[in-house]
Amino acid sequence: DANNVKEVWVSFDNGNTYNLAVGTTSWTYQLDSKILADGVHSVYLKMVDGYDTPGFSAGLISVDNTAPAVDLDTPWDGAEFAGKFTIGGRTSDAIIVDTLVLDISPIAGKASPISVALPTTGVFSRVVDLSALDTGWYNLKITATDRAKNQSYVSRNIVVLSSQKAETVEILFPVHGEKLFGKFSLEGRVVSASNPKKALVYLDDQPSATVDISKEGYFVLPVSPEATEEGTHVFRVEVQSDTGGKLVSQNRTVLYSPQGPWMELDTLKTGDFIIGRPYVTGKVGWETPVVDRSDKGAYAEYQKIVLGRKAQKVEFSRDNGLTFESAKGTNPFKFRLETQEYPNGELRLLLRVTFANGEVAIRKRIVVIDTKPPLVTIIKPAENGRFNQSLSIGGTASDLNGLSAVSLVVRSGDKASYEVPGFIQGSYFDAHLLGATQFETGLGLSFFEDKVKLQVEAGRGFEAQPSWTNLFGLKTDATPPGEISRFGGYVLGAKLLASIAYLPFSYYFGPDWDFFSMSFALGATFTYFSQSSDIAMIFTPPNGKYMILSAVTGQWEFAKFTLDLPVFKSYALYLEGGMVFIPSEASTTLSEFIRPNLGFGLRIGIF
Repeated sequence: DANNVKEVWVSFDNGNTYNLAVGTTSWTYQLDSKILADGVHSVYLKMVDGYDTPGFSAGLISVDNTAPAVDLDTPWDGAEFAGKFTIGGRTSDAIIVDTLVLDISPIAGKASPISVALPTTGVFSRVVDLSALDTGWYNLKITATDRAKNQSYVSRNIVVLSSQKAETVEILFPVHGEKLFGKFSLEGRVVSASNPKKALVYLDDQPSATVDISKEGYFVLPVSPEATEEGTHVFRVEVQSDTGGKLVSQNRTVLYSPQGPWMELDTLKTGDFIIGRPYVTGKVGWETPVVDRSDKGAYAEYQKIVLGRKAQKVEFSRDNGLTFESAKGTNPFKFRLETQEYPNGELRLLLRVTFANGEVAIRKRIVVIDTKPPLVTIIKPAENGRFNQSLSIGGTASDLNGLSAVSLVVRSGDKASYEVPGFIQGSYFDAHLLGATQFETGLGLSFFEDKVKLQVEAGRGFEAQPSWTNLFGLKTDATPPGEISRFGGYVLGAKLLASIAYLPFSYYFGPDWDFFSMSFALGATFTYFSQSSDIAMIFTPPNGKYMILSAVTGQWEFAKFTLDLPVFKSYALYLEGGMVFIPSEASTTLSEFIRPNLGFGLRIGIF
């Protein structure tokens, strides 16, 4: 300034306060940015010259004291790979992610780390080549750096396998040296990047059968007594890969006899994914040649043998035969897998049938329990954003057992319009007969997980005093005037109920009874009696006086069925008892003041 600069003041709170800088024509101010939130902020400068004339200037700064966020979806910790693998996840920062780098270094060894630059566009996925790495354990470290040089890290340990171990075919069942009788199945798994569809089974070095391979790599080949002779046999499985190579399993030696105890499963194969609470069913048997009845001695011995070969019980074990649970029936048999009690992952089952002579037959299965849904995260766009012409959508999806498909739906309107509003998710329809009226129907809402119910209803009152001979209180020409009901015509009412007890039958009888329950409730009812049979005159009582009666009401919901449906998902039958209060100057006894009643009804849950 021509008159020199006397002071320089700095504001970083939008001009609310100014702080003295060090220096004049050349000045500095040390700002502790931790007192500001991450983001863009204004900086105001006020300069004063020798005559106290102020000047003003302004600028913008970006504050970023928070390290970027990094989430790694794949690979899982401890995963095994050969040749290549896919690394995928997401990263974000309040300002911007400047660099994202993957470092692969051996946990034991002196090999130099490999660095791979990853995209910084939020969601990243890249195939990484491992062919140059030796077998062993490696550490993956992803470093995310923003423009303020803040850094975040995430790491995984993986195993690099040789190509021979990565491409394999193995026989799981039967095991080496197992004794087999009657019907059995050859089960195994193929691990290959080429996803072959067929496998060739060799029996005693001769091609025997071709078997399909599932998407997960498992194969199951049923073997019948007609196709296998008695004696020692050797099985082998070969798979031709798309690259022209051949995968060969180890030889599996078994001891086989067509005559003997056997067990066959109908609904469960090795490698199956299990959800819900599925039934496992199957058959057992012991083939015995029939003896001619004419030889009485031989036939008597045959009957003893048949009696001894009768199945007594079928059991299954989830801990390799340490403990057993009983199945229902023997031939056929069934039992239920209570998957809600098991952890997700591989489940090894051992099934055993015991015959009357003490002999047993064993079958084994390996299945995968997967009751957890995949994890889905939408990274962009931000909710309530505004866009023109095109929309970029990005996110991640992952599951321990892999994904079969990821789909995206873009629909018009607010997302709330595609779901049932919360305030009607407990709505229901109600209809009942007898009680204080001939019939009533209504709509209601339930609150606090069906603990409180509020409903409005409409119906019709009794024409005559109800009795055992005239249960619905119908009036005829022979009805005496003294028996004509005072509380007739069309009615309107409101009811409030509060649950006092709830009994789920699954508590006593197990998860098979999850659908069935009963409950008890108490409440109050208010009913307007129009005393008119003309619905158009419902709000015009004959004597100009509106008749509203109150009652204490109790309900026993003795049978409630809850179904897994989006609408009309529950049905309940109930008995309702009440005491209607009839205040009147003509009431001289308790029976005239309080009138008990009993009715029954149906409640249907809509949502």
